[in-house]
Amino acid sequence: MSNLPQDVLDLRLRGYAGGAIPEHRAFRRVPDRTRISWSTIVLVVVMTTLTMAALPAIASMWTVMLARLAPVLGLGEVIASPRWIVPFIQVEVPHVTANAPLPSRPVWWLTLLGSIVLLVVSFFLPKRVLPIAYLIRALLFVQVVSLTYFALFAAHFPYTLAGYTSDMHTIGLAIIALVPIVYGVTYFVFDFGVVRKVWIVLASLGHLIIFIPLQYLVHGAVVAKFSLLFLPVLFMIFGALLDVSILIALYGWAMSWKDRDERRVGRPGDPERRAVAR
Repeated sequence: MSNLPQDVLDLRLRGYAGGAIPEHRAFRRVPDRTRISWSTIVLVVVMTTLTMAALPAIASMWTVMLARLAPVLGLGEVIASPRWIVPFIQVEVPHVTANAPLPSRPVWWLTLLGSIVLLVVSFFLPKRVLPIAYLIRALLFVQVVSLTYFALFAAHFPYTLAGYTSDMHTIGLAIIALVPIVYGVTYFVFDFGVVRKVWIVLASLGHLIIFIPLQYLVHGAVVAKFSLLFLPVLFMIFGALLDVSILIALYGWAMSWKDRDERRVGRPGDPERRAVAR
């Protein structure tokens, strides 16, 4: 292989359409890793401290927001109760006061019928939307477990709508507090520059701060209207899992940005650049 001309060797770095195959940044050597490590540590500490300090203000904003919206959806008053977010931070977390009913027989049977129909439909979806079919089946699995539980042990269901909204807002605040740390160990280790690192953290925090109270307001409205039968599927599929999925999506978006090396020199996998390096 080494005896072949350089232009022939460079063909290994070309795609089927002739374009350059970029080297994944995870395999690239960063010359000044110490600088990135120290900047990462400092940035994580500063942003985590500021985020945790802002948790009481975020919870207060949620309380005001929910107090205006909850009565419109028939969820009653909004009350804030002290909860520990992390071992050393206590925050007044809001929750609704409305009671959610147990499922009536018509609601139970209609939900069972709808679940059967959705299951059948999921097997006839085109292959290009197969992930959606799997998501529907996962949702139906949780819903069938809920149907079974409420058919046998409805009177023993231990959760209330008030307790659920309080717990989920608490979990939401904990996720918000961890955002800088999560990005610190997954994203800050790459050389994207301080501005872009700060920007993706602020974008993620801003999105979650607005999204989470509205998310559980919708959960509360659904459960108050249609019964506790739907609480498990809302929690398992559309609860904290959805919040984490949002962070993963934003992380993927941020990883598509060019790092400082790419912005300075060009695509790192470009054969011409590798030839110059050699």
